[in-house]
Amino acid sequence: MYYSFDRGEYHFIALSFEMTEDHTHDLAAISAQIPKTQIEWLKEDLSKTNKFCIIFVHYGLADDDMKGNFWFEKDSHHAMMGNRKEVRKILEDSGKVKAVISAHQHWNRMKIHNGIPYFTVTSMIENTHNDGIASGANTIIELDSEKINVNVRGNDPAIFEYKFQ
Repeated sequence: MYYSFDRGEYHFIALSFEMTEDHTHDLAAISAQIPKTQIEWLKEDLSKTNKFCIIFVHYGLADDDMKGNFWFEKDSHHAMMGNRKEVRKILEDSGKVKAVISAHQHWNRMKIHNGIPYFTVTSMIENTHNDGIASGANTIIELDSEKINVNVRGNDPAIFEYKFQ
């Protein structure tokens, strides 16, 4: 469920997760973390590439305030990866990660931690404000050696641009 590949001048890494609570009996118990074996794989994968990296992961790795988030304001710990600080440190220490893209939080955001932009894009079928209207989101990412553009289209659009340092 996790893998990496090269395309052009970039190395792309897709991460997975494991559930840490019993969400089968309590739908709100959706906490997750990246397992230790995958963390070791991530370290090794980052060490083997000489390309800049883009990371994809479902749960957010950025610390983010969930105030105003219909889905997670009351239980913000369910919105982000449980061991996100450990994973962020690995990404930062590699010196190779240019951006992280995630979902799960049902809204569009950009947070920056130690020079790495963390983009969160909204769900396609859920809605951001619980107003009954699906977001219908799709995301176009444009990437070159100088910047990344994240363009979320649909009923809750957002455009982010980050110039690499």
